[in-house]
Amino acid sequence: MLNSNKGDLMPNGNDDEPLRQRLLEVARRYPQAEIARRTGEKPYNVSRYLRRGNRIPANFLARVATEMGVNATWLLQGQGTPWLADIRGDHAGIGGNLLELVSSMAGISRLRLGALAGKEDANALRELNDALAGFERVRLKLADASRPAFKKVLDDWTHALSNRDLDRSRYFAAAAQQAERLCPDPELELLHLRLRAWHENELGRHENSLQLRQRIFLRLLAAGGAMDERAYMAAYGVVAALINLSRIEEGIRYARAADALAPQADTYKDHASCQALYGWALVQTGDIAQGLPLLLRVLPRLRLQPVQDNGRMAVAYAQYLSGAINLDDAAVMARGAPVVLDRLLFLSPWSTDAGEVQRLLKVINRKAIADRGDEHQTIAQAHLAALRGDHAAAMQTWRKAEADEQARSRDAAGLDFALLAMRTQLLRLAGKHAQAHDALNKAEDARRQAPENVTLDLNWRRIHWRNALLLATGKSAGDRALAEGARQFAQWAAPRGIQAHAQETGRPQP
Repeated sequence: MLNSNKGDLMPNGNDDEPLRQRLLEVARRYPQAEIARRTGEKPYNVSRYLRRGNRIPANFLARVATEMGVNATWLLQGQGTPWLADIRGDHAGIGGNLLELVSSMAGISRLRLGALAGKEDANALRELNDALAGFERVRLKLADASRPAFKKVLDDWTHALSNRDLDRSRYFAAAAQQAERLCPDPELELLHLRLRAWHENELGRHENSLQLRQRIFLRLLAAGGAMDERAYMAAYGVVAALINLSRIEEGIRYARAADALAPQADTYKDHASCQALYGWALVQTGDIAQGLPLLLRVLPRLRLQPVQDNGRMAVAYAQYLSGAINLDDAAVMARGAPVVLDRLLFLSPWSTDAGEVQRLLKVINRKAIADRGDEHQTIAQAHLAALRGDHAAAMQTWRKAEADEQARSRDAAGLDFALLAMRTQLLRLAGKHAQAHDALNKAEDARRQAPENVTLDLNWRRIHWRNALLLATGKSAGDRALAEGARQFAQWAAPRGIQAHAQETGRPQP
């Protein structure tokens, strides 16, 4: 606690021990004689401060931070790195003033709240008022002093996320959390929330990202009282988070509500990118007739390169599902964008042409897939080996994808279904029909057990039903149910322009 007369940090039993331990860590790096010389303190006082039970003056701590290169935030609170040399120079300035500000708080009168019940209540209330006013002045000074550092941390964090540098992003996430405690600035707090949501999304923690985006939206909506441009963009941030969780139908409802509540949305700067996201959601539900024209309309108006890449990915996905283009055409549409090429790898198991799968993998080998791991490339490689007849290599490669726990944590919703559908196809192509049939039943169980609010990937659904038509040829009730499911899927897909199996023959196209 602070001694109001001398500005000393007073020991309070074991509560003071962490501070003393941090001082001891400084003393382990520098001899006590050097600490005394550089801080202007007497050597026996330095030794005394390091022993339990003695008061530690705030001005001594301030000199330790200033003269010994110690991070004042760490020294006082145990947060952050101990040494200023380990902090970027443009972030260290705030630490140098922290102890001075804390020392100035020692001038606030010690409150005698018990006096409020006695005869001196008026004096006690005046003392309380003066103390709170003094504290508020110090708090505002602390906020002003820390604001530039907080803003710099957020700017650097934005740059790290833009470059997908997740190691630096983790560092700035921790630094921003500390800085926000010193600087209660509403605009910077809002930016901090956005960066936290972005960071969680990049780490594959989509549920956390969704909750943060919902907080941003509700805060902006409450502040403005209407769906203004910032609230509209925040609403579509929620849409993006729902799509990442495969809760596509919920995302579509959110997008339609945002558009209904913002009649002037077409004048907003990033309206096109929001509509591209809406179009992508429609395509994923199979509504290509509405989603693809919307995507094509807004594609020329997308401003940022990553958004343009995502728009082209959505268009390529829709056209490939419809059968309008093959993998070669889709690779041309990618224009080298990793996000598009990565999605094509995930689509490739529908193809029966080993040549186009091989050509796609050659393009990928010349491009770094930075947006994800390499599980989609593993899928395409296993499929190519199966199409070439090298079934042992196909299964050996496929086991890498099945064992990729990191991929499973990123794409938990529906990934088990896709993995089982792929295993079914590889076993079917290898002629192992009994094992393939068993994998088919497991894939169907995974499809049925998927949460109702999750939309399974449309490409893997058509692969699953193609497997079902080729494998579920028996008379059992299970086979009849699978064959009926495949027939119903074909009937559902045809009017939507989705290429599935040939309805007229009841069997997949070769």
